[in-house]
Order: sequence, then structure tokens, then C-alpha cells
Amino acid sequence: MVENFKNILFSGKFRDYQQSALNNLGKHMDDKKIHIVAAPGSGKTVLGLEIIRRLNEPAIVLTPSITIRQQWGERFNQHFVKENDRAEYVSYSLKNPALITCVTYQALHAAMKRIEDVESVEETEFTEKEDYSNFDLVAELKEKKIKTICLDEAHHLKSEWQKALEAFIKAMGDDIFVVSLTATPPYDSTPAEWDRYISTCGEIDEEIFVPQLVAQGTLCPHQDFIYFNYPTDEEFEIIDLYRKKSNEFIKKFVSENFMARAVDVSGIFNLNKNESCFLEYPLEFTAFMTTCEECGVFVPGEIVKLITVNKGLPRFNSNYCQIALQFIIDHEEIFTKEISEEIKNILKRNGLIEKNTVALTKSKETDKLLISSLGKLNSMVEIVKSEWNNLNKGLRMLILTDYIKKELLDSVGNDTPFHTMGTVPIFETLRRSISGEIKMCILTGSLVVIPCEIIEALKEIAQRDNVEVSASEINGTGFLKVEIEGTSKERVALLTEMFEKGFINILIGTKSLLGEGWDSPCINSLILASFVGSFMLSNQMRGRAIRVDRNNPNKVSNIWHLVTVLPESVSDKKSQLLNKIVEGKPDEIFGADYETVKKRFECFMAPAYSVNVIESGISRLDIIKPPYDAEGIKNINIKMLYLASQRDRTAKSWFESMGNGRYTTVVEVNQIEKEKFPRGFVYRNFIGEFLFIVFYVLYCRIGSSLLFFSEPVWIMLVVIFSLVAVPVCITGILKFIRMISPKKAMKSLANCVLKTLTETGKIQKGGYVTVASDTSNTFIYCTLENASVREKQIFSQAIGEMFSSIDNPRYVFVKKGLGGRKSYSKSYSCPGILAGNKETAELLGKNIEKIMGKYYLIYTRTEQGRKELLNCRRYSFLNINDALSGKKKMVKSNWR
Repeated sequence: MVENFKNILFSGKFRDYQQSALNNLGKHMDDKKIHIVAAPGSGKTVLGLEIIRRLNEPAIVLTPSITIRQQWGERFNQHFVKENDRAEYVSYSLKNPALITCVTYQALHAAMKRIEDVESVEETEFTEKEDYSNFDLVAELKEKKIKTICLDEAHHLKSEWQKALEAFIKAMGDDIFVVSLTATPPYDSTPAEWDRYISTCGEIDEEIFVPQLVAQGTLCPHQDFIYFNYPTDEEFEIIDLYRKKSNEFIKKFVSENFMARAVDVSGIFNLNKNESCFLEYPLEFTAFMTTCEECGVFVPGEIVKLITVNKGLPRFNSNYCQIALQFIIDHEEIFTKEISEEIKNILKRNGLIEKNTVALTKSKETDKLLISSLGKLNSMVEIVKSEWNNLNKGLRMLILTDYIKKELLDSVGNDTPFHTMGTVPIFETLRRSISGEIKMCILTGSLVVIPCEIIEALKEIAQRDNVEVSASEINGTGFLKVEIEGTSKERVALLTEMFEKGFINILIGTKSLLGEGWDSPCINSLILASFVGSFMLSNQMRGRAIRVDRNNPNKVSNIWHLVTVLPESVSDKKSQLLNKIVEGKPDEIFGADYETVKKRFECFMAPAYSVNVIESGISRLDIIKPPYDAEGIKNINIKMLYLASQRDRTAKSWFESMGNGRYTTVVEVNQIEKEKFPRGFVYRNFIGEFLFIVFYVLYCRIGSSLLFFSEPVWIMLVVIFSLVAVPVCITGILKFIRMISPKKAMKSLANCVLKTLTETGKIQKGGYVTVASDTSNTFIYCTLENASVREKQIFSQAIGEMFSSIDNPRYVFVKKGLGGRKSYSKSYSCPGILAGNKETAELLGKNIEKIMGKYYLIYTRTEQGRKELLNCRRYSFLNINDALSGKKKMVKSNWR
């Protein structure tokens, strides 16, 4: 076994951002952990291999899958090993380690547990078996002097794999150096989950973003588009049946006496006894009392006034009923076990509860139905027609889905309707609807379908590689089912070459085969018809389309996301529903599908449609605007297709937004609407100070003349007053300057938060706040600079919580008004990271007081505190503005 990297060098030239990360390695090695976040397409594998080489110790590389495992070895042999070097540097077996040993997390888990490991590549015949029952992994690796552990996507692990990894690192001892690489760190995890992740991987040392890669020509300009669709007629019927079942249950439920018995048995409306309970669960009790009122149960007015913002109950609907029944089930200590079990059994009999979760408004079945809606087949037809019209024979489209559905191949060539999504239904729907000039292909591990006219070209390439090809026509359609001898890898290589040479315009495949570990730089249009899987996988799939293509230097890619719109109510007449998709609420889009896409867009960065800024978040797709009735959705889709046709515009927006882009970085910002900023009370705070300053100026004029004519006592009083008044005036002037505009006020408050985070050790010293406005002067952006990635996340979270609607914080700040009264309209939440104990909350309060005057710090976990919290919710300018706008602007990453 070769013991070091002495004679091994990288054969290429590192990209600027790679070289920058490598130059900074020395700064990050004190904790024996290097942690790099790098977007798909950034050359993460090569960067990891170079770090391993520089550490100059035998290494083990742990990967999520066999496909990725093989990539590590291939990249090393391709870029680091000389052509005539015959040494065996790479191993894929834990029992036979080499200089670099590449294995999966699953194999590590099996070896640590000393059990048999069985692994396979999805959709292929490839299977590996290894028995570790009598194998001492740690002893073997220590004997081979393995001292570097490289973790690829370490946080996307099953719980058991995570435990095995932690035990392995601990067992290997203190001499181990850990290198961690990921494209999708768990920024949205809980503090405990984040701490566990960081304890394994170390703090993030370097981060490489997609915009940096586009700026340097590593990735191509690209844009995301959403195409909306309605469910099919059959899906409407299923939704309709479920809603009817739910509505019939609710109608029957409100006519019975269950809620009256729940009130009587629990004695819940005893205000003196249960006041703290009402204040602890205001939303849930509002729903409970609304449902009681609908059932004809008397609701005490004093309780309504106590917990509702408007001192009245909202109008009853199925959502309030669902919240009320869930509340009863979850809190048998309030309603008694008898009542909780009774409603649970009632719901079970009616099929309206799933694993203790009440399902009146929707179910997992209806969510799944909409996410994988066959209405998306028609969306794909429209997208393909539009993209072909734009690019013609230059189209290189990839459509990724979850399943093959090979058993439906007999439906190809006839009019059989489809009832499920997969490569075959997508292929056949397109075949029935688009021009025969467009060449389509299915490529999966077990099924390959191509047009008849390209079989000879395929055979010619296969003959060159000594691969046998046979084919049979499918039902006289002009398409062939092709059998290619050899491995799945060889099949993929042949069809990929055909795709890149232009024999194929549309490649339809599965995410498991083509979603990760496969590259074809020619792809210029991607439809994500995959509805199963994590954000990590969706990010990997998106990465297939944004590679640069040396044969097409002006390549611009479109990424299409498909979303089924969920109506709030379903009528018997579909036409009525289509005329108003959200009855009574044409300004909202409903559905689990859209919510999933919105969440994923938080990490997808690209230019906004209408302004020159590169940012994450779905709001950058700013043509998604109400009304969301049938006509509104149709217009949005038309605009999406039009913008997608403007590839030159997309490229221009990237480069105009970035400037030269070479040395700029991505920062985390908080975006706050100017109208929501509390300027009025800031100015009122300074009226007294301003009047004092005016008085002082007049006093100085008069006092200066009195000095010549007054008694010594008066002279002394004038001098003393002057000495006291000067610092007060200076302080007042400084406060006024700091708060004179929303931008300055935002910066001042952000500096208070930063100062407190620094003083409490949450953030290291050296960071500073920058504030800017957007081009329309509508929003204020607040950013922490010169800080680590995690510190920026902490700061953004804290600012976001402070300037969001007050919900249920541990502490609130309430302005101290004239005479010591509480001014609830000027109240804020204390950020969670500073609310763990009173001392840190008080420290933030003291820092704020220096800028904005006196504030009360109120602990909300007492009976009196809950009352104070309710007043904050009811009167805070943050809650009022949020209610008026109907949405929140919170943490968002922008290219600055």
C-alpha cells in the first residue's frame, strides 16, 4: 500500500474560488476539521481530493451512495494519477484499504455493527455483499495508518448511520483529521441538530455559492420557472369525495352534543381556575370556542375578550373545527382522557384521522394525489412545445421522474388513459401530443426506448465500443424498445453520447439513475417531474442543467417546477371551481405542492424576474401575483412561457446583477418593509429632547448676558446647569441622528442585537452591520459582514424574530410611555437565542435603551406575562402591519 501523496499532484488548474479555499486552509486547521459548503457543479470532489493530498495521510472517503463512491475514485485517477502510473491508489473495500479508500456510509455502519452489508445501485443489476461479522474495522484502519476522514454530505444520514459515524470518529482517536464537504448544510435544523452536525464536521470554514460559479464561468446562466396546473377530473372527484365526507361529518358533529359534554366534563370555562391555560393556548382556545359557538354551546364573553385580538370570535369553518378537535386529542390533561379518546374514536370511524392527526381539511392521500397529479402531464406538453419552438433542434431537455412504470408499455400506441406518473406515461403523453420531429428517448436502468430513425446511429456507436444492441418496435409507433448488453453504466454512456450529438432532443429518465452522479453538459432545459425525496436530491437534480457546455458557450438553461393548485373548496360543478379557484380568497395559493416548492426556493439563487438582483426565495418570481382564479393562473403560465423564451434576457440579468462578479460574495440579509418600521414613536421620543435643546440654546443666549450682571450664586447655577445640559443635548442629538430614517433606525437596532450577541459569546468580535434599500426604495436590507457563515445565520435569525409578528416569545420588550404606562404598540419579541435566560434578555434591553429609550422586559411564562403578551399581539405595530399585508418578509439571502 502506498503510504503518502509524495509523488502525486493535481494535473489541472484550480478555479479561482477553489484556489482561494485552498489558500485559506491554514486558517482552518486548528480544530483538525475543515468544513466546506460548495454548490453542485463547483468541483467539490476535486477540491476534497486536493485537501486530502495536502494533508498527506492515507484517507477514508465516506459517501451517500455507490454511484458517488465510484466518482471519487474516478476523479482521483483522472486528475491526480499520471497516465503511466500503475500503482493502486484507490480501494473501494474496507477490508483492503489503500491510500484513498472510498466506501458508503452504509458500509461503514455494517462494519461498525459487524453485520453483513448488502448494497445495490437503483434500477441496475449491480449488487455488492460483504460480511463484516468477524472484522475489526478500527484496528484495520489504524494498522494502515488512516488519519484523514472525508465526509461527503454527512448530514443526510439515517439515524443509525449517524450514530455509527460518530462512534467511528471517536474510536479512531485524536490524531484524525476530518474533512467535510456538502452542497446543502442543515441551516433550517434545530439548535440541537445543528450542534450535533457541527460537532462532527466542525464550523463551516468556506462557502461557494452558485452565483460565484456563474460569475466565473463554471456554471451557465439559468432561471427557474413554475408551471401551474389543476388536478384532473378523476383527481377532482377524489378530492370532492373527501371534502364531502369531511363536510358531512362536520354538519353532523355540530348538531350533536359532544362539545357541550366536553365543556361540562372538563369544566374548561371556569375562568378563575383556567385563566393561565387560556393564555397559554390562545389560538387553540379561539378555535375551540368558535366550534362551541357553532354547536350552540354558550361561550363566556369575558374569556373571548381575554384571548382574542379583536375581542370577538372569528367565523366558523372546517379549519377551526380541525384545530379544536386536535387540541382536545393532544391535551387530555385539560379535557380528560375520556373526552380525548371519544373524539379520537369518532374520527377513526369516519376515516378523518391519520396517526393521531385530525384530517378534516386535507389528508396525506389528497396531498400525495396533488403532488403527483396527472395534470402535470399536460403541463409538460405545453412546456415541451414552447421550448421546442424556442430552440428547435438545439433543444436538449431532461425530464426526471420517480418511477419507470415499465408495465404500462403496452399502453404506448393506443388511447389508454394513465392513472399514475412515470417515464412511460410521460413519454406516451408527449408522443400523442407533440411533433414527430422531436426525438424522444426513455433511459432507465431496465428500459430504453428510442425513435426508429436513430437505431443505426446507436448501433454504430455501440459497435465502436464492442457493445451488442438489439431492438423491437413498440406497437407500430415508430419507437423501439432497445436491449443493450453490458452494465447500466454502458447503457447510460451510449445514450448520453447520442443525446449530446443531437440524435435525441428529450431524455426521459429517473432521478435514481440520472438525478445524481451523471453529467451531460448539453442539457439546456430541465423539467423536475420528481415528487419524492429531499431538498438535497432536488438540488442535485437541478444541478444537472446548469453545467457549462464547451460546445455551446452561450448556453442558458431553464429549470421547470410543476405545481398543482389546490382549491380551498370543491363544488359539484367543476366549472364553478375553475372560475374561482379559492372561494373567497383569490389572493392565496393553497396546497402542499406549492408549499414544498416555496421551501425549496429558499436555497435556489437566481435573478429576480423584474429587478437586477440575484436572490433566493420564491418572491423573485414576481409575476406570481393574484388573482389566482382560473384566468389568473392561465396568465401566470403564459408569462412563464414567455420569460422562458427570453434566454438572452436571462443571461443579461445575471451579469447586470453581478457586475464583473469576480470578487463579490453572497451574504445573508434581513428584508423589512419600510412602512412597517416604527418611525412615529421614535420621533415622539425625541420631541422632548428637541424642545430641551431649543430651550438650552435660548438659555445659553440669555445666560451669557446674565454672567456679566448677576450675583456669583446665579453665575454658579448657570455654569452647573450648562455642565449638566451639554451631555444631555449631545446624547439627544446623537439619538436623533441614529433614528432619523428607517434605514438608520434599522442599523441602530441591528447593532444592538449584534452587540448583545457578541457580548454573550454567540458571535465573535469583528463583524459589522450594513444596511441598504432596494431599487424601488420599498425594503430595507440588513446584513452582517466579516463573520462566519453560521454567525450570519445566527444574526439573521435573531433580526428576523425581532421584526416579525409577535407570536409566543419567552420575553417581550414593551415601550415605557409617559407616566410609566406600557405602550404595547411599540413592542418586540426578544430573539430566541437571547431569551434562554433573563440576563441575556436584560443585556439586549439595556443596549436598546441606549438608542430608543426605556423599555419594560416582560417574562411571558406567568399568568400576568401571558396577559401582557396578548396585549402585544393585539396592539404591536408589527402584528397590525402583518395582518394588513397578509404576509411576512423574513430572512432571505441576496446577492449584494
